[in-house]
Amino acid sequence: MRTHYWKTDMYRCFLSHQMLIAVLGVCAVHLLIPQQFSEPRISVFRSFNRAWGSNAMVMVYIFTTYGFGQSFSDDLEQGYNRYAIIRGNPWYYSISKCVCIFLSSIIAMSAGRMLFIFLMRLRYPWEASIGEIGLLIENGCLTMLLEKGHYITYFLLHGVWQGFWAAVLALLSALVSLHTVNRLLVAAFPAMAHHLLRRLGILLGGGEYYLDPDHVFLLSYNVRNNEFQSMVFGAGAALLLSFFISFIICRQYVRRVENG
Repeated sequence: MRTHYWKTDMYRCFLSHQMLIAVLGVCAVHLLIPQQFSEPRISVFRSFNRAWGSNAMVMVYIFTTYGFGQSFSDDLEQGYNRYAIIRGNPWYYSISKCVCIFLSSIIAMSAGRMLFIFLMRLRYPWEASIGEIGLLIENGCLTMLLEKGHYITYFLLHGVWQGFWAAVLALLSALVSLHTVNRLLVAAFPAMAHHLLRRLGILLGGGEYYLDPDHVFLLSYNVRNNEFQSMVFGAGAALLLSFFISFIICRQYVRRVENG
């Protein structure tokens, strides 16, 4: 039955129209944020720099959550959860859901960003003027990849690390979905939580940005002033937060099942 949960959730997650919409939505946010229309597009890196630096990028977290982040509420609404745990275990059921939410968010973010990059590259050069890449080399991580021209790898890893934060937000949204039937609130919660946690991180950091999620999970910044430490810090923080939130989700779901 354990294997059945994994197979079912993987199939529902990665072969669903929701996942396709999530990837296309992430790409659309990159393409349609207001900063992209302030002046003509001239290069891939110019468009990318506008995208990651825009406040409107918070919209991507709504789409990365859409991929599978509402799976608990969907199953509860349709009654599928009762069928799924009749001969199984609610712990295995909820763990499987959390893992798929985590993976789907990372994949939606990185795949959507890579689609945006490929679409830009079909028409524009990587760099049109000096400084577009230099800005990222001066302040960010993965500078060796940029200096050696490994741009595809850079953008992929950039999407994966931002996807870690998207996964945390998607799990928080899944936790909220266990306590409300308001689907609009669940859908909008990732963007709301992102702004709230940014403010909280800056407050706890004494006005500094080393706890600001945008600085921690965007490789455009080098939050620890050491590339390796910054990447490990981001990945480690995401894994710890995801494990903690997943544990709360599983425990609350099991209690809900046991209490009817």
